[in-house]
Amino acid sequence: MKSPSAKTLTTRNESKRFSGRKLLIGIDWPILATRAELWAVANILAPILLVVAIFLPGNTVLPLGGILLTVLAPALLIVTRGRVVRMTIIGPILIPLFLWGATLIAEFVSKTSKAMGNFPEGLSSNALISSVDSDPIEKMLAILFGKAVDTMDMKLIGFSILALVVYILLFAWYFKQMRKENKKLESSNS
Repeated sequence: MKSPSAKTLTTRNESKRFSGRKLLIGIDWPILATRAELWAVANILAPILLVVAIFLPGNTVLPLGGILLTVLAPALLIVTRGRVVRMTIIGPILIPLFLWGATLIAEFVSKTSKAMGNFPEGLSSNALISSVDSDPIEKMLAILFGKAVDTMDMKLIGFSILALVVYILLFAWYFKQMRKENKKLESSNS
């Protein structure tokens, strides 16, 4: 099923290269920004994010810049196919992952920002900055692998491999489920 907001490119060269197929280009999440469900859920999740950030054990991030969760709400919209109740239930379950991911990368982001001369003025030198952005699980896996390789701890290496296998299996399961859903939608639209 084609997205109504995707652009179709059809030039003479592309038709030759793609054997008559059309190339569809999606432009990041703002193509979904016109959906009312996205903004309704983003506004519901914003105060939840703030409360969770304050009380979540192990979190050191106060996500004021990312309070609308523009990285989570579009993903929820796609995965739930715009079902607001499901988006509202799944959102708070995933919020801790985003906060922990931001906490884990805070030291790296701060050191890099200082090295580049981009650290915000007015903050103390021991302050940390971070970003509540996409891919928290991938960040956690990367940090786990980095620590495993750095320490060469066999337990940590084994756990890293196990975590990667679980991640791949979950991704394969999700991919299979989405293909089933898409086939159902295609057959119901035919």
